[in-house]
Amino acid sequence: MKVTKKLILELKSLKTFDMIWLILCTIAITIISINTNNSILAVIASIMGVIYVILNGCRLSVAFLFGIVNTFLYGIVSYQNGLYGDFMLNIFYSCPCCIVGLLAWFKASKETATANISSFKIKGRIIFALLVILAIIIYGTILYNLHDTQPYLDATTTVLSVSAYICLILRKKEVWYLFNISNILSILMWGINYSHSDANLSILFMYVIYTANSLLNTVKWELANKTKS
Repeated sequence: MKVTKKLILELKSLKTFDMIWLILCTIAITIISINTNNSILAVIASIMGVIYVILNGCRLSVAFLFGIVNTFLYGIVSYQNGLYGDFMLNIFYSCPCCIVGLLAWFKASKETATANISSFKIKGRIIFALLVILAIIIYGTILYNLHDTQPYLDATTTVLSVSAYICLILRKKEVWYLFNISNILSILMWGINYSHSDANLSILFMYVIYTANSLLNTVKWELANKTKS
């Protein structure tokens, strides 16, 4: 199947609810972005990010095209705000992961509109959780020594996002539980950042929409996994 036909097939598979949700969220973040004190990079990153996560929830590989733009621009905005953990995460990890995810998901769903999903075994979840906790402690210490403005909070959101991207590429339903925690903490992190500066309010609202979307996708992927089983 040619790339263009595959992308058209994916977009046609969007259900009415998904299309309405996508349009409403995109309009909301656009209005918020252009009516607040934001850099053009933050505005574009926020819009691309909202489209990215919503299409991800619909299990469409085309989502990663928007993700590439979002993670690159968001990395720059994070650096400008002294959030070096988020900067390194997006530029050196999330952006490349979007490229890998695009290729992996496209290959996994060559003849279908959406990609199939699965879940970890209980033992795998426990090991994964312990590794995440250890990584947060180590990375938080590193960021503290680099004079990060919010070292351990930044480290937590960064490590959870790294872990979530691994699950996303592997198409594991646990991805949305990780994103739920990461998004809520990101709201806290950018809320603190906003309290010291009125810039980049769109990034804060982007994470509010991310959280609503990740909670919705948790339900959608749980149902999809049960249906598959």
